[in-house]
Amino acid sequence: MNFTITKEMIKNSLVNKGDVARIVEVIRKANSGQDISIAFLGGSITEGCNATSFEKCYASRVYSWFKEKFKNININYINAGGGATGSIIGVHRVQKEVLSKNPDIIFIDFAVSDTESMWDKIGYESLIRRILSVKKIQRL
Repeated sequence: MNFTITKEMIKNSLVNKGDVARIVEVIRKANSGQDISIAFLGGSITEGCNATSFEKCYASRVYSWFKEKFKNININYINAGGGATGSIIGVHRVQKEVLSKNPDIIFIDFAVSDTESMWDKIGYESLIRRILSVKKIQRL
């Protein structure tokens, strides 16, 4: 099956790009020669489950992009992916596994493990609020 993605489809796919200031700040920091730390928090997909190799999981690919883009700095990679965990468990893991390491940016993905339940929605919002409450890190 062939499927062509048109410019019109791409234009219509972006509803809101949100506040990009935080990612811009991390990239500015890296461009200025300062080391950065990137963290990933999520379930089995973040951990690398079912990727054909660890290097091909999304977290590793994002880390590799940063390493390729910013060759003259050290980039600390934190993968706090844990199979069969959703955002409710993520709220309880985030301090020890991510925030205690003071990352510059955090990527979160519990899309596979979370459901449409109100509890998962509350858990995800609580996780975001917990991360945003920390002043020292760049938040995305």
